[in-house]
Amino acid sequence: MSQEKPKPVEMPEITKSKESAIISDEQPISTASIYFLNPDELSSYIKKGESGDVVSATKVLNYYTFSRLDRKKQIYWMKKSAILGDAISQFRYAIFLREEGQIKESIKWAEKSALSGNVEAKAFLAEIKSNGYNP
Repeated sequence: MSQEKPKPVEMPEITKSKESAIISDEQPISTASIYFLNPDELSSYIKKGESGDVVSATKVLNYYTFSRLDRKKQIYWMKKSAILGDAISQFRYAIFLREEGQIKESIKWAEKSALSGNVEAKAFLAEIKSNGYNP
C-alpha cells in the first residue's frame, strides 16, 4: 500500500484592502489596553473626576480596575463614581460592600443603582432579600 502525498489545498487570495475585514494591520486589542490612559490623560481625568465629572471619574475607575490594577485606587474611584451617580459604579460598589460584610450600606447603593434602571441591581436586591436579610 503506497501512501500518496496529500495535495495542497488552494486557498483564496487574501488582500489587505481597507474594505476587507479579513486582515487588519492593527494588533488585537486587549481589555487592559482599551482602558489604558497615558500619564497626561490620567492626570486630566483625575482632575475632572475630582471636580465632579462622572465620565472622567469612571474612566479613572476603569483604568485602575483593568489596566493598572491598583485595588486601593480602584475602590476610591468606584465610590467616587458611585457618589457622582454612575449606576454601574453604584452596583459595583454595592457588591464590594457586601463582600466586606457591610450589607446595610450595600443595599443602599444597590437601591440607588436599581432606581437608575440597573436590572442587575434589582436582581441583587432580590437575592439579598431571598437570603433572609430584612433591614
